[in-house]
This record gives sequence, C-alpha cells and structure tokens, in this order.
Amino acid sequence: LILYKAGGPVAHSANDEDEEIEAPRNFMIYIPHIHKLFGLFALINIACYITPLHDTVMDVVGVERMRVLSVVHVLLALTSFEFRIGRSRSNQLYTIYREMQLHTVVFTFRSWACMICAQYFECESVLARAPFVLCWHILADLATKYFGTPTGGTTIRRTTDGGKTTGYKDEPWYTRFAVWFFSFSQLVGTFMMLTDSTDSARMAMCVMGPVQISAFLATLVRKGYFHSRTSFVCYLSVLTPIFFIHQWRPMDVAFLIAITVFRFNFRVSKYVMWIGVILAFTYLSGELGEMTNKLAPLPLSPPSMDFLWNNTEFMATLRDVVSFTSTTV
Repeated sequence: LILYKAGGPVAHSANDEDEEIEAPRNFMIYIPHIHKLFGLFALINIACYITPLHDTVMDVVGVERMRVLSVVHVLLALTSFEFRIGRSRSNQLYTIYREMQLHTVVFTFRSWACMICAQYFECESVLARAPFVLCWHILADLATKYFGTPTGGTTIRRTTDGGKTTGYKDEPWYTRFAVWFFSFSQLVGTFMMLTDSTDSARMAMCVMGPVQISAFLATLVRKGYFHSRTSFVCYLSVLTPIFFIHQWRPMDVAFLIAITVFRFNFRVSKYVMWIGVILAFTYLSGELGEMTNKLAPLPLSPPSMDFLWNNTEFMATLRDVVSFTSTTV
C-alpha cells in the first residue's frame, strides 16, 4: 500500500463505458518483459516445491540456492504494479482487478516471510508465528477497505456473506462446489501458515503457489488465451497438492472441520476464529503450557490425547474400538 500510494497522479482510460483502468504509478521503472521473466522463474520454483521433485531438487540445487530463488516471488508481485489494472471486478470475465492484485502481493509476502522464518530462524513456535501471520491479514483487509468494490467481492467473502449479496447462489452446482472448495482451500492455507512446523518452508510455497498462479491465470483469460472455466480447472489442480503433501493428523482434521463450520455456517469473524484456533491448538499441543510455565506455574497441562497427534496411534486406537465393538455386539 505504501509503494502504491507513493506513485504520482493517476491517468485513466476506459476499455468499456463503465470500466476505468488505472495507469501505472511512476515509482516503478518499466523494464520490458522483466515481469514475465520473474514469472517464469516463479513457476519453476513452484513446480520444484509442490511436485515429487522437491527432495531431488533440494539435494542437487541446495537449500541455500532455493532460498535465494524464492526472492523472485516477491519481485514478481511487486513488478505487477507497472501494468494497467482495472479497479473493479468484472462479473463477466475472470481477470485481475486492483483488490486482487494487492491481495496477491500481501499473501505472497505472508508465505515468503514464513519461509524465511522457517529456513533462517528455524521458528517452529505457533505462538510466535501467529501474530506475524495475522498482521498480513490485517493488511489484506486494509486493501479491501480502500480498494474493494460492492459489485464483486473476493471468492471467500462472497461465499460467506450470509445472503447479503447473491454470491454464487444462481450458479450451477459444480460452480458453487468449485468456489466453496476455493474458499475452503484458503482456510486450509491459513491454518497451515499458523500451525505447520514439520516442513514450514514447503508448506508456505504450497500456499503461495496458488495465490500467484491465480493472478497468472487471470492474465491469460484477459488476453484471450484461456476461457474463465478453463482457468478454474487449472486453479483447482494447483490447489490439490497441498492436501497430499501435508502429513494430516487427526487433530488437524478435527480443527479444519471446526474452522469450516464456524466460518461458513456461523460466519464467525475470522480474527476471533483464528485467535481461538491458536489458543486451542497450542493448549492441546502443550506449547501454551510450556510458555506459561516459564512465566508463572499455571495449570495448563493438556489432556492426554496422543492418539490424535499420531496417525499410527490413531489407527491402532480405531482398530481397538472396532474390535471391542464387534466383540461386544
């Protein structure tokens, strides 16, 4: 937002009668095709992280070089300001608009910063990472406040608006399911940013990838290379690796079910919800008790639920329950 506001006066031109296009701000020096070059390296880097090539690439290229390569994602996001972007969202065509552009920048920085924290500082504390992650969401809300338009909100906002707008109710069932899955994936991504400590750098890239590829697909639609529905299918395929790469534990699944119900059904404020998730997760994992014991001896020891944190123990417990039930019956 600071970079965007730092530009000079805005010139406007129209590509139709109702749409205004903002000209580039003059804080960014235009270099032909450099944005495309960053995009190419970003796509290569994303493929290295979200495909089975990850371990091989890390061994061959090295963690340090991959860490340096991750900077292209930040440069890709920032150089997008040199293009002419519509301020409002088009309801007929899936294309980039100002709010989407700023959200892409903010959430790119969120994932990249989490990668740096994991790789450089080895930050595995949920309590330490949570305020940092939520700050980026505050910046995204500021972008919505100043650049959001009533004619069309973000996917998750139109899905959880509780009937204030038509949302996607008039669309076919498969479209409604697709946008619900897109919104659900955003919740999953935020949950992983907050709680994942086993492979934070790779998970951060799994979250960042769809964010930047979504903007790339919108560009292809605007230029006529893709149909909007084709871009939705491609975006759906980019979202799926996150569900297979992460080692899901029963406790993670339980939290995601609760998050989905609270956000979609009860429309709880995301900040209230995420703060509750952070406190509950750190309490049940024992991190909250360890931190408070260093400050004051408080009775915050979590109940013993090891089987919910370990898939092997969970399956063993499930087999015991099934065996006991069948024997009793």
